[in-house]
Amino acid sequence: MKRFAVIFSLYTLFGVITLWALISQITTVVPGGPGTDYQHFIWNYWWLEHALKAGISPWFTDYVLYPNVHNLSIHTTTPIWFPLWLIIEPFIGRVAWINLIVLMCFPLNATAMFYWLRGYCRDVVAFIGGTIFAFHPYIVWSAADTHINVIALWWLPLTAILWRSITQVPRWWKSIMMGLVLWACILTDFQYALFLPFTLGIYGIWSVFESRQRLRLLIHGAVAVVILGGVMLVIYPLPQLASLETSNPYVFPPASLDSIRDWAFPLEALVGLSDAPKRTLGVILPILLWGSVLLYTWQRKIDQRLVWFIAAIPAIWLMLGAQNDRMPYWYLHEALNGQYRTPERFIIPAIFCMITFAASVYKLRQWWIAGLISLVVLIDFGTLKPFPVQHIRDYPIYHTIGAEDADYVIMDLPVGVHYGWTGMGDGRYSQFYAPVHQKRVINGFLARMRFPDYAYYTDSELFTWLAYPANDERQTDIVDEFNRIVNDYPIGYVFAHRYWMSTDQQNLLIGWMNMRDGFCPPQMADDTELIWWRHERLECPPASSVETIDIGHPTDWLFIGTGWSWQEDIGGVSARWAGETAALRVDLSPDHQYEVTLSALAFDHPRALTIGNQTIIVESQGWQNYTVTIPGVKWLILQHESADSPVELGLSGDTRALSIAYDYIILRQVGD
Repeated sequence: MKRFAVIFSLYTLFGVITLWALISQITTVVPGGPGTDYQHFIWNYWWLEHALKAGISPWFTDYVLYPNVHNLSIHTTTPIWFPLWLIIEPFIGRVAWINLIVLMCFPLNATAMFYWLRGYCRDVVAFIGGTIFAFHPYIVWSAADTHINVIALWWLPLTAILWRSITQVPRWWKSIMMGLVLWACILTDFQYALFLPFTLGIYGIWSVFESRQRLRLLIHGAVAVVILGGVMLVIYPLPQLASLETSNPYVFPPASLDSIRDWAFPLEALVGLSDAPKRTLGVILPILLWGSVLLYTWQRKIDQRLVWFIAAIPAIWLMLGAQNDRMPYWYLHEALNGQYRTPERFIIPAIFCMITFAASVYKLRQWWIAGLISLVVLIDFGTLKPFPVQHIRDYPIYHTIGAEDADYVIMDLPVGVHYGWTGMGDGRYSQFYAPVHQKRVINGFLARMRFPDYAYYTDSELFTWLAYPANDERQTDIVDEFNRIVNDYPIGYVFAHRYWMSTDQQNLLIGWMNMRDGFCPPQMADDTELIWWRHERLECPPASSVETIDIGHPTDWLFIGTGWSWQEDIGGVSARWAGETAALRVDLSPDHQYEVTLSALAFDHPRALTIGNQTIIVESQGWQNYTVTIPGVKWLILQHESADSPVELGLSGDTRALSIAYDYIILRQVGD
């Protein structure tokens, strides 16, 4: 036991070193790989807890990708981690919790593999095998993507260890335990049903074949299968899957051949020549693996070790995907109705089998050599490079909303609706905030969803425009649809996340929202990256009087309506150009008159500006102040005589239509 504690500690140290950028900021960052899914895994466990406390089914929800109700049995809910969520998350928070889970996987995977390999080799070799199994590039990159359904690899060695124990000393409790462990694999991810045939399946067949008590082992195996089938049928997931039309290609379209190719290991990875960061085996590992094949061949001895090499071959073939319709993966793809598109993941059973084979071939005694080889392998894998992280923003407004009892839906901009194979918009990560505000959200990600539910958004002019805003002629229909869902859902808040938008998208979406009626004056987070509008039906907070709008300042988003360009330096000051017509949200009382002073500069030549029923001429030579008096209005409309493009005037390559630039606007109430 002491040795295992030391081994586990060493593997934990390797994990901390690999994930140092994450662990050193454990409460403020999350894994930041290119396909990171931290938001939906955190949401998963909040939702399970929320549903169970509310006494509703945790497997069906409209709390994400509203208004559709989704069957979560086909989503990577990964409920195996839920007990740890209940125990740990209340003390350390959801961000630290997800990071801790990612870290824990590495020593657990490595130690389980170490224990399994001890049945085939010395501890020295088993230590190297555990290191390779847990830290090879595909797993580290899966950790960077927060795929805690993928990086929980210990089930492969654990099921093999348990079956080995059954073959040595058969006991009924072990068979029952095997059935429950197999169910735990399903609770982690359905894909273990594809992996285990190459590990436990082939090992089980071989062990029964070479045993003198074959019938007894077959009965023990049957008991495990019956236990597995029973809990799947009574508890999860078979009852939840029963209502799905998974064979209907219009409801669940199959992945294309091109998609399969994109998610496959390249052939050159087998000889250490792949330069794809995730789909590589490095250089040292192929040398070690193929070296073990040569060494075994040289020994000219056929024995049980060959079983693991044979088991690895079909898994390796599958991880190469389907470059054409005659490769093995294509037949698996067809058998599964095209619903599994990631052949690269067969690296997991393939490397388990190859490591088991190689460990049984190599004879090594010196621990210092094991440590050196492990270090060289880790360096070759690139695991000592900085682990990618993403900083998390926490905003008090979400906690305020979470304390409200009102039931409504939150819309986030840009709209982002995604499922495992496709999606639109960049706002899906707003799902991360749902456990805080605890409201239904339109944005989000599910690993699988019915295609008609996804098409609900892609067929909508409103949602497609809110995902990919552009100047177009459909605004009447878009506004009508927006007004309808604001009332029907209903929408309680709209949030604009500037850090998920381009500059043009910010101008269009934030300006557009500032022109919508029925919402309170917008508010902004301290970092100016988040802006929100609360619906008037929820009552508006006391309005603060605004005297100066500093256009070009980060806070001008609270006022900018349609017709504005981006913030930039104009004549030595931070300002914005306006187009032919521009608007500002000012929320002035209709019971009073206001003196409006503008600091303005016309583009190229003097231009007429009309505000209300007053017209002034704005000069083009330097910034000047202009003053008019107007009645109180909600939106200040700036109507310009004309707008010209610098490229049309031969002044530059700028294609924007520019009229007048504004630095600031001062609003003063006139009289009582």
